[in-house]
Amino acid sequence: MIERLPNAPGKSPEGKFGFHVTTHLANVPVNNTWNASWEAFWAQQMKSLLDREEDVRGHNDELSALKVAFFENVIPRLLRPLESGGRRIKPCLVHSDLWPGNIQHRAEGSNLCLFDSCAYWGHHEVDLAICRNPRYRLGRDHIDAYARRMPEFPSHPKDEFDDRNALYALKFHVLLSIMYHHEPRYRQIAIDEIRQLVEKFPNGYADYEAKAVHEPELIESPTLLDVAPRFTKSEVVKTVKKPMPTEKAEHQHVNDDKEAQAAPAESHMEEPGRNFLGEISENLPLLIFAGFCLLVVLAAYFLEIRVSVRARA
Repeated sequence: MIERLPNAPGKSPEGKFGFHVTTHLANVPVNNTWNASWEAFWAQQMKSLLDREEDVRGHNDELSALKVAFFENVIPRLLRPLESGGRRIKPCLVHSDLWPGNIQHRAEGSNLCLFDSCAYWGHHEVDLAICRNPRYRLGRDHIDAYARRMPEFPSHPKDEFDDRNALYALKFHVLLSIMYHHEPRYRQIAIDEIRQLVEKFPNGYADYEAKAVHEPELIESPTLLDVAPRFTKSEVVKTVKKPMPTEKAEHQHVNDDKEAQAAPAESHMEEPGRNFLGEISENLPLLIFAGFCLLVVLAAYFLEIRVSVRARA
């Protein structure tokens, strides 16, 4: 059902992100003001929630310092690449509060029903943020099932899907800190999650610009089941017999998969029949020699049988 939302009929007015009314996560309003930039829209939503969190919890020096780096470095680093280099995100209708309590069977029949949404037009990946929470037992299997039905998933750069997923999941950590403001552990969880991203991306978007200079031109993989880089034909010619360095290959995996993949050889791009005939032609002398040896062995074998028969006679 989740994959039907991004493909729902209708479209966002003027292709912007947001919604025409204020929606709520539980009883907490979120800022749905229309915005042409996904990066700016996500920043305004997070700011409204973090401001609300400070209102109900009070000031925290560590969190205040982290918020500065979060808005200046983390959000631009992870979301700006989605709309750089000629790329753009098509606003999709998202539920944005897909925890299992909001997904139930109908009273009659086996069909599932989604309800209590905090809907807006946004990036389709946000609805997978809940999969990150171990409490709900959703994980890689659900993400892979979603990927098989979404040809544009994950978005480029796809090797950063896991980091974007962590960024989108922050909304729920902040929400829990607001809802359970008498329990210190929920604020601490939010602080810890923000700190991890701040420490991972201390230089902001500049790090992506440096990374993009050295990236090969990648063809987007349609699913998370195949996230190794695939090259255009021009790139294949350049990379024949020149494997991708391990450290770059490792960046092509989602969820920190550390098994490096080498760039495909040219033979992988050829048709199976042509490849088979090519191997035969290359090994033709060896095949002729092997056939000759086989004939000699067979001749000797039958000659021995004839000699044995005559001796008995």
